Amino acid sequence: MKQIAYQRQWRKTMCAVTGIATALAISSGSAIGRTYEQVSPPDKTGGDVLVEAANIPASFLVDSAPSGDSVAFISGTPFAGASVGAFRISYVARRTADGWSTVPEAAAEHGSFSAQAPVGGYSDDLTKAITLAQDPVLAPDASAGTLNYFLSAVGRPGYTTLTLDTLPNPALYPDISYVGSSSDASHVVFQDSNAHTATAPAGVTNLYEWTAGAVRLVNVLPDSSPAAAGAVAGGGASGSLLNTVSSDGSKIFFTTPNDGRIYVRLDGTETRPVSQSQKLTPDVPQAATFWTATRDGSSAYFTSDEQLLDGDQDTRTDLYRYRVDDGSLELLTGGTVGDLTTVYGVIGAGDNGDSVYFVASVDDGMTVGIYLWRGGSIEAVAPTFGSSGTFAGPGQTARVSADGSGLVFASEDNLTTYDSRGSRQIYLYDADRKIISCGSCPSNGQEPVDSAVLPPGTRGSRFGTEPAIYQNSISADGRRAFFSTRQRLVPGDVNSQFDAYEIADGTVRLISSGQSQDNSFFQDASSDGSDVFFTTREQLATSDRDNNTDLYDATLNGRPARPLPGAECSGSACQPSPRTLVDVPRLGSSTPATSENAPDLSVAPVFSVKRIGKAGWRRFAATGRLRLTMTASTRGAFTAELLITHSGATVVADKHTATLTRNRNATIVLHVNRFARSVLARRGITRVRAVVRFSSVAKPVTLRHVVRQRVGSSALKAGPRKAER
Repeated sequence: MKQIAYQRQWRKTMCAVTGIATALAISSGSAIGRTYEQVSPPDKTGGDVLVEAANIPASFLVDSAPSGDSVAFISGTPFAGASVGAFRISYVARRTADGWSTVPEAAAEHGSFSAQAPVGGYSDDLTKAITLAQDPVLAPDASAGTLNYFLSAVGRPGYTTLTLDTLPNPALYPDISYVGSSSDASHVVFQDSNAHTATAPAGVTNLYEWTAGAVRLVNVLPDSSPAAAGAVAGGGASGSLLNTVSSDGSKIFFTTPNDGRIYVRLDGTETRPVSQSQKLTPDVPQAATFWTATRDGSSAYFTSDEQLLDGDQDTRTDLYRYRVDDGSLELLTGGTVGDLTTVYGVIGAGDNGDSVYFVASVDDGMTVGIYLWRGGSIEAVAPTFGSSGTFAGPGQTARVSADGSGLVFASEDNLTTYDSRGSRQIYLYDADRKIISCGSCPSNGQEPVDSAVLPPGTRGSRFGTEPAIYQNSISADGRRAFFSTRQRLVPGDVNSQFDAYEIADGTVRLISSGQSQDNSFFQDASSDGSDVFFTTREQLATSDRDNNTDLYDATLNGRPARPLPGAECSGSACQPSPRTLVDVPRLGSSTPATSENAPDLSVAPVFSVKRIGKAGWRRFAATGRLRLTMTASTRGAFTAELLITHSGATVVADKHTATLTRNRNATIVLHVNRFARSVLARRGITRVRAVVRFSSVAKPVTLRHVVRQRVGSSALKAGPRKAER
C-alpha cells in the first residue's frame, strides 16, 4: 500500500487551498433546460404532501427511483383511491406516456390503524413496499395483536407476511426493525426479538432474511451454529446500516453484540468472519464497527482498535477494507504512529471500492477532519470538522457520489474563507480536482441568515424511527449536488424562505422558483441528477389550483406541455395527473421564463474564447487581472474560473459569471486574490489556467499559461498556449 500522501507542510498548504475555494468561487447561473412537472395530483382532497415541520424538512421522506421515473411520498389525506379512514398514507407517483400517475401503497381497503405506519422500505424501482403494521387484517397468516412486516405490490391489493412466527405467544411489542432489502425486494432483512425459526436463540434480538416465501436465520456463525447472543445488522446503533444488504441480496453483514465481531452471510448458506485477525500471532480480540459496504457487497469497511494485520504497528482506531471474494484484509489508514490518530467513522464509499470517505483526527488527536482514501493514498477533504454533528451512521446527511469522485456534506466549520458565523453550510468536494467549495455561501460575503440543510437520513413512523434512507443529494458522477437554504444565492431568489438549489460544475442555480411565500425544500433526485424533486406550496404548473404542499420535478427530460384538465376533475378521476410544464425562471428575472425568452436548442450551441497574446499575459503578470472575451451562438451565461497550480497545490484565484449581450459577446475580468498573488510570487514553475464554461455546452474551453519566474517581472518567459477543448 502506498504511504499516506500528505505531510505537515501539506496540511498548511491544504488549509490555504481550501480557504481559497470559497463562495467567491461559486457563481450563479440560470437553470436553463429544466422544466417543472407537478408530480402529486392536483386534487389532494385538501391535504398536503408531508415533508416539513417547524421550517425544517421532517422525517416524512420522499424517495426517488434511480431513474427518476417514479417517486414515493406521504400525505395526511386519502386520494387516488386510498382508504377514506387512513392516516399518513404512502403514495407512489410514476411517469407515464400521459403524465404522472399516483397510486397508494396498496389499493385494497384496509383498517385505518394499519395505514398509520408509512412504508419502511421500497424496492429500487418502487414497485414493491415493505410496511410495518399491527392489524392482522392485512394478511390472514399474520400474528394477531403484534407488529408484523408485510410485502406488497404497490397499487395492487394483497399483502405477504414477512414475519411468520413459528413459536406461540409472540411479544405484543417486540424489538423489531426493518434493515434493508435487495434492489428488487426479493430478499428482505429485518431484526426481531420474536422467534421466526426453530433454531433462533430465545430471549435475544435475531437477524432474519425473508426470501422465496420463507424466513431463515442470518446470525449463523462460521461453524454453522446460531449466534447465542443474537445479532444486529451492519454496525448496530454505533455504526451504520448503509449497504448492509447487497444489491442482489446475496450478502448480509451483521455484528454479534456480545463481542463486536463482524460477519458476512453469503447466500444463506455460508458465514465468513470479516473483522477476524489475519496476523501470524493474533492479539487479544477487540470489538470492531461496521460502517458501510459497496453496493454489490464485494467490499466492506470497518474500524477496529485491534491490530488485525502484521503491518498495523499501533493501537489506534484504524480503517480496514475486507474483500468478500478472497477474504483478504487491507489496512487503509497507514498503520504507523504519527499520521492519523483515530478514525471515528465512515461517511460513504464509491461503488467500485476504490474510494472511501471517513472522519479522523490528526497528529495531536484534537483536530478532526474529513479524509478520502482513494487508490491507495489518503488526502484531506476538510482539515477541520469538529463541530459538525452527525457525520456517519443512522441519520447522517452527507452523501458520496456513486463513482466516489464527489462528497456533499453540511458543516458549521469555516472550511473556506467565508465566515458562516456558526451556521451550517453545504460543502462540495471534487476529488478529481482536489477542491472544496461552499455551495450555500453567498458570493458577496453577506452574513448568513440561517443554516442550509440536506434531507434527513432517517424516516419516522408511528412506531419510531425506521432505518436510514439515503437521498441522492449528489449525482452519481459527482457533478451535481442539491440542498435547501434561506440564503439568497442568486438574483432570482427574491423571497426570504427556504428554496431548493443546485450546484453543478461550480455554478449555483435555483431549483425552486425563489418567489414563493412559503418554504420550498429539495427532497431527492434521480441518480444522474436530471430529475430533482422538491416540495412547494407555489403553483408552478397550470394544473396546480390550490395552495397545498405539492411535489414537483424540476427535470431536464421535460416533454411538451399538456392542456389544462377540465374543472370536473376530482379525486381519483385526476389520475393520471396532467403533465403541464413551466420553464424554471431565469436568474435575475422576477417572472417565470416563457417560450419567448427560453434558449433556442434546436441547433447545438457553440462558443469560443478569444486567444490571449503575450501582451495580455504580461498585463496579467503586472496587474493580476486577466481579461477574457467570449462569444457564443445562442443566449446563455458564461462562467470563468482562474486556477493557479504551484508545487502540486491548486488555488482557485477567482471565479465570475457574465451573460451574453445582444451581439453574442461577453467579457469577464478575473482578479488574482492576495493568496494567489503570494503563490505566483514564489520561485519555480507555476501553471495558470483560465477555464471558461457556457451554460448550454458541456465541454469547457481552457486557456493555459506557464510562469517560470516570479510574477511582477517585465516579461514572462513562457508564451501562452492555444485555447484548447
